[in-house]
Amino acid sequence: MPYDLLLEIFRMNANMFADDGALDTARTTSQVCRSWRNIMLMTPSIWAKLIDLDCVQRLLLNKWRNELIRRSGSSLLWIKAKKLGQINPAHYLVNFLFDVLHQHWGRIQILVADVYGKDIHPIQYAPLSLPAPHLETFDLNIGAGGLDTSTLFSRQAPMLRRFTSQRNHVDITAPWLHQLHFIEFPWGNTTLPVLSVTQNLRELKIHRSKIRHATLPLPTVTLPNLRRLDICLDLRYVASILDNLEIPRNCSLNIYTWSTLTAYDDLWPVLDTVAQAAQHYFHSYPPTNILFQLSDERLTLEDSMHPDKFSLIIGFYRLFHIPNVPVCFVDKLQTMAKFSGVKELTFYAKDLPPLDFLSFINCFSSVQTIRTSEQNIQYLISIQAQESDDPRSVQGGCKNIFPNLSTVILTAEPDQRTCHIGKVTTNFILSRIQHGQPLSVLNLTQAVSVELTALDLLRDIAGLEVLMNTDGNVKFI
Repeated sequence: MPYDLLLEIFRMNANMFADDGALDTARTTSQVCRSWRNIMLMTPSIWAKLIDLDCVQRLLLNKWRNELIRRSGSSLLWIKAKKLGQINPAHYLVNFLFDVLHQHWGRIQILVADVYGKDIHPIQYAPLSLPAPHLETFDLNIGAGGLDTSTLFSRQAPMLRRFTSQRNHVDITAPWLHQLHFIEFPWGNTTLPVLSVTQNLRELKIHRSKIRHATLPLPTVTLPNLRRLDICLDLRYVASILDNLEIPRNCSLNIYTWSTLTAYDDLWPVLDTVAQAAQHYFHSYPPTNILFQLSDERLTLEDSMHPDKFSLIIGFYRLFHIPNVPVCFVDKLQTMAKFSGVKELTFYAKDLPPLDFLSFINCFSSVQTIRTSEQNIQYLISIQAQESDDPRSVQGGCKNIFPNLSTVILTAEPDQRTCHIGKVTTNFILSRIQHGQPLSVLNLTQAVSVELTALDLLRDIAGLEVLMNTDGNVKFI
C-alpha cells in the first residue's frame, strides 16, 4: 500500500472525539510491524491529537502519559479529559492535566475537559490567563472551584472559534468573543450582553441557568449569522431568550423545556412565545414529515425530515393544577404553524379528549402516510367519530380526516417494545372503505403478534397490500 494512503488511514483512525478507542488503536498500529512503527513514530501530529486522559486513566504512573507528550514533538495538542469531573477524581490525573497546561499551553489547539475542581489550588489555573495563540476549541468545565473566566487568555486567543464554560462572566471587551462560531454556557444576567458582541456566532447552546430571576429589562440581541439554537431550560427562561434574541428565520431550533409556573396568566405568554418560534421555523422550512407525540405530561414536535433542525419537547408534568394545558398549546400551534403540506405524520397521543384534537388533526389534510400504534388507531377512530355521518357506528369513520391517506405503518407505543395487531386495525381499514377512502398499504413489518382473524380479513380486502415481517418472529394468535 502506498505510504501516503497508509498515513492517511492512520490519521483517520486517530480521532479520539469520534472513537474512544483511538489511542489504543494507534498504539496497536505502531506495534504491527517495523514499517508501520516507523510511520507512526515519524508522525508526531498523530500522537499530538491523542492526548486522551480518559483512555489512560487507570494507569497509576505517568510513564505512558509522558511518552505520549514526548511522541507529540512540537505539534499542536488535542487534549480530552471528560472523566475527571466526578467527585474525588484521581489526583495524579488532575495534576498531570494541569502540568501539561503549564508546560505546553502555547501548543494547545483543542481542550475538552471536565474537572471536579474543589481541591484544585487557584494557582493551577494560571495558564488559562495567558495568551492562547493556537487555541481553537475551549471546553473546560470545573465542577467546583474558583476558575475566573473573566480573565481568560489575557484577552488574546486569535484562533478561538468554539467556547464552552459553566460560567458566563466573560470580559465582553475581549477581542476573541467577536470571532466565535460556537458558544455553550448558562443563562444568566450577563448572557445577553456577552452575546451582543458575538455577531459571527453560528451555533448557541444554553443548557442551564445560573439565576432565579433575571434583571429587567433585558436587552435585545441580534445574531444575524446564527444557524442553530439549542436550549434546555425552564419554560420561562426559554421565553426570555426567544423574546430577546433576534435570530434568522432559517435558524435550526431545538428546545427541551418544562414549567414550574403556578399561575394560569403567567403560563400563556411564554407558551405563545414558544409557539411563535415554531411558526418562524416552519415558515422557513415548510414541513413534509412531522413527528407529533402528546400526552397530558409531555409534548414532542419534530421535523422528521430534518430532525437536527427542529425539535420541541415540553414537559407538562408539573402543570397538573392548570387544566387543558397540552390541548390549548396544540391550538396555538395549529393557528401559527402551517401543517397543510405534511405528507408523512408520526402520531402518538393518549389521555386527552378526542374532540379537542379534531381541528388539529384536520390541519394535516395532505397526509399520505401515518406511522402510529394500534392504540393510537383506536384514538384516531374516536376522533373520526366526532364528525362521523353516523356517530352510533361501532366503526366510526369520517370523510374529512386524512382524505389523502394511503399508507399506515403500525409500530409499538413509544414506551413499549412490542406491537400487537388486532380488530382495531381492521375496523379502521373498513371505516376508510365505508367512507370511500380506502388504504393502499398496511405495513405490519414491526408487528410482534397478529390476530389470525384480523390478518385473514385484511388479506381479503381488495387493493390493500399487507406487508409482513418474513423473518419468522411474528406470533399469530
